[in-house]
Amino acid sequence: SLGNITFTDVNGTAIRDFSPNEFSFDFGFSQKFGDNFSGGFTARYIHSNLTGGTNILGADSRPGRSVAVDVGVFHSNDNVKFGDRDGRMNWGLCISNVGAKMSYTETAERDFIPTNLKTGVAATVFLDDYNNLTFTLDGNKLLVPTAPAYGEGDDDDLIVSGFDPNVGVASGILQSFYDAPGIVERQGDGTYLVEPGSVLREELREVNLGGGIEYDYNGVFAVRGGYFYEHFTKGNRQFITLGAGIKYTVLDIDLSYLIATTQQNPLANTLRFSLRLAFDDVVGAATTIRPTSKLNRMDLRIGYGYDVHQLAEGEELWLGGILVPSEFGAVGHSDADVLLHVLCDALFGARAMGDIGAHFPDTDPAYKGIDSKLLLRETVSKVCTEGWKVVNVDATVCLEKPKLRPHIDDMRTCIADLLNIPLDCVGVKATTTEQLGFVGTGKGISAHAVVLLSR
Repeated sequence: SLGNITFTDVNGTAIRDFSPNEFSFDFGFSQKFGDNFSGGFTARYIHSNLTGGTNILGADSRPGRSVAVDVGVFHSNDNVKFGDRDGRMNWGLCISNVGAKMSYTETAERDFIPTNLKTGVAATVFLDDYNNLTFTLDGNKLLVPTAPAYGEGDDDDLIVSGFDPNVGVASGILQSFYDAPGIVERQGDGTYLVEPGSVLREELREVNLGGGIEYDYNGVFAVRGGYFYEHFTKGNRQFITLGAGIKYTVLDIDLSYLIATTQQNPLANTLRFSLRLAFDDVVGAATTIRPTSKLNRMDLRIGYGYDVHQLAEGEELWLGGILVPSEFGAVGHSDADVLLHVLCDALFGARAMGDIGAHFPDTDPAYKGIDSKLLLRETVSKVCTEGWKVVNVDATVCLEKPKLRPHIDDMRTCIADLLNIPLDCVGVKATTTEQLGFVGTGKGISAHAVVLLSR
């Protein structure tokens, strides 16, 4: 709802009151194309009722309707360094609202809906295991034709600079990159001159810029600030944003406040509030708090695994199916992924089926250098028979360096896929031994894991 407005005739006499309203119905799909790259699209139906059928200049009005799509891609790289600190770089690009033109009367020309091209980058610096800073920068360009410059007097219907805006949607998107008219002056002889360089300047002014910084504590509390800039000839929206967010059990609460830096800005001093309910967490909490009769009838098995590998310079460090950048790697008959190995041990232990060495002996050349993800998949196929399935796993990796926190989410995702369980059923933690023992001196790496099976 956009509030209440009063329609009047040309004499200012009130015709009717109406509350304009708009809504859209969206359907989205996303797909991960690799460890670092993903994409998605959204299809949208738009219904915009601004007039409620009021007669406008002799024409009956109607709600505007359109269909549109968004298409976007996203890339994330956790293997970056900012000085001596681990970090993450994200990049995204989206073309939004690519759709049919819209009209509010039968007689009026159909207008473009606001198609936008937006791209941005975000750099996150992990200060330690709990604190991080994120810096963002993005740009946005409206992909609709710019109004051309028309002549004066008898030439008022002649386009003297720019292009005809009455084109199709696809042509309008392409044309928006080069159709700025610039600054046009009429000469004494009746000709028109475009000021050199003004076309390029106007095209650049059509790009809105934004930047921000966010401090996050352990994913439960964040404060942020940002700035948005739009050139005064293209709308003059310029404002500072301040915000904070907090996560409380299953609720995410966010607040933002806009401070306009230009006069008479409709966004000035506006407070925005959003509330997000994580349904997965609600279901998980309900399952934890309320025991059910089904749970009481379940057969449950718990397994425990422990593994150790020596570290050596020049070896690759594989953990949880992810290659972790490191000067030292684990030594082993396979790829020496200690995290996946302890999960194999724990799974076999839960079914009293021995250990990983009994099933994949290091004396067998078939397993020389093998990807441990293949071993874990084979373990699951052996263990998950006779109705048994994995409920959840929890593991701890003991390693002095490098820091593993930037890679843990990727490890969890890989393990969840290998075990065919939800991501929130996979726990992975990392710790040091405070420079004690073979782990603390950098000579080795160890891991512990527990698993729960049910049927």
